[in-house]
Amino acid sequence: MGGWALMTMPEEVENPLKPIFMAATILVVLFLVFSYFLAILLGPALFFFTPNGSAVSVGFLSRLHIYLFVAISFDVSVWLNVAVFLLLMWSVYAFCFITAYKLRESLYETVRNSFSRPTRNLLNNCLFAMPIITSMLFTAVIGIHALEEKLGVSIGSGPLEPPSTNPLTPFKNLVLLTYSPLFEEIGFFITPIGAFMIAYLFWVGRKNISSFSLGRRLKLFFMALLYPEKAKKMVGVKTVGEFGFKGGISRGEWIMIAFTAVAFGLTHYLSGSGWEVGKITSSSVVGLALGFSYLAYGVQASIIIHWFFDYYWYAYYLASDICPVIFPVFRLIYTTTIMFGMLGWLTFTILGLSKVATRAKKSNSLILAH
Repeated sequence: MGGWALMTMPEEVENPLKPIFMAATILVVLFLVFSYFLAILLGPALFFFTPNGSAVSVGFLSRLHIYLFVAISFDVSVWLNVAVFLLLMWSVYAFCFITAYKLRESLYETVRNSFSRPTRNLLNNCLFAMPIITSMLFTAVIGIHALEEKLGVSIGSGPLEPPSTNPLTPFKNLVLLTYSPLFEEIGFFITPIGAFMIAYLFWVGRKNISSFSLGRRLKLFFMALLYPEKAKKMVGVKTVGEFGFKGGISRGEWIMIAFTAVAFGLTHYLSGSGWEVGKITSSSVVGLALGFSYLAYGVQASIIIHWFFDYYWYAYYLASDICPVIFPVFRLIYTTTIMFGMLGWLTFTILGLSKVATRAKKSNSLILAH
């Protein structure tokens, strides 16, 4: 995928480094993808097969906090069994992963054809791209927080209840982290960016849409909300897949991504949820990636990234605390993520410098030619 090409190795490195790079990347990505599916299974295991988890799962949720279009925030009174609600949430995430596996090009096809195609084609599949994106984001967030701490900028502790003598507290925290990724995605990215995409595509593509049947217009409406790339193709608008981020994202889309990212960062601080001013920067950076991923891959991509930061790590942490035999797996996943993210940023930097040097060389050649 052209938009993510900067995160791949240079095409000049054909022999012998390219096959080695391909094989190593595929192995790490598949390992991390496996860890995603394992994390989903940890949820039912923790809530249905541990005494404290079972005690929480038989309870009821009395309210849910809803965000819509960034600025709208309200509580809804409910009376939902925790177990049923969690099963619904896990089903949504499982569906997102299945969609990411199959959409555009399946993960299997991407891996099978990896050695016979350019490196950038690895990112055709959403699920293959996710470990690369999340690892780089995770290391970036750690780096931002480390720098802020050195500068004396407070990050805060977040909305989770601190460890206490109540053994149910970690499970209550996990309930919050299970539904917050989906609800926050709907409020901060899907509704505002999706509404913009619907209005934008129906306007710029109005000539083509005039010949659409009602069914095709309804399809365009939902595609604009759930899979903007497909909606753009339907009306003949440039896509990220074909033209990269520079050519495949309009000025309006850039503005919406920046707006939602900053709003996402500010809300972490202004909501009074325990975060301090230092959280604004890292949350805004993550928000940018959520917006870009949503436009490039679809709604399932941004939900998965959000799930990674909220549910994924806490599920492994809690499982390791309850069952120490899981801790080495948790440690391996954490170390692999950090190293993979650092390698991603190193590759990104090398490619960026190489691109600058190439442009400078071309400019010098043109000057000398004249």
